[in-house]
Amino acid sequence: MIFDDETIFEGLLKLILHRTKNQKVVDLFKNGTSPTPIVRVGGTLRPDVGDNLPLEWPNPKFAPTSSPVAVVYNYHRSMGTIDGNDIEPIGNLGDLRDWIVDSRNRERFVVSSFLIGLLSIAVVVLDLTRSEKAK
Repeated sequence: MIFDDETIFEGLLKLILHRTKNQKVVDLFKNGTSPTPIVRVGGTLRPDVGDNLPLEWPNPKFAPTSSPVAVVYNYHRSMGTIDGNDIEPIGNLGDLRDWIVDSRNRERFVVSSFLIGLLSIAVVVLDLTRSEKAK
């Protein structure tokens, strides 16, 4: 579980909101309702996430990459179990991993492109400076 007071929560939530196919989660956030934790269904130590889930949810005992990941509303650390009505799926661990890798690759591409552009400009400026001095 990653709670909303942890430093990683905000960045992970932004990534989830940008990439999830669950429009309800996006709409709730746009309307001011933010989830409290992000959970892996069936894989938490406390509380026991997996009881009272909606029928359309798969069995939470999957291999790690196919374990469902969800956001939970109206939940706090002191509570025992999560009500199935307060949980919304956002994907699975494999999806989350792919989103993170894709985000990192995009960052690297942008930074690399910027640095190559900057280096190219520096080379042109140096070349022009040298040719002016040679005259």
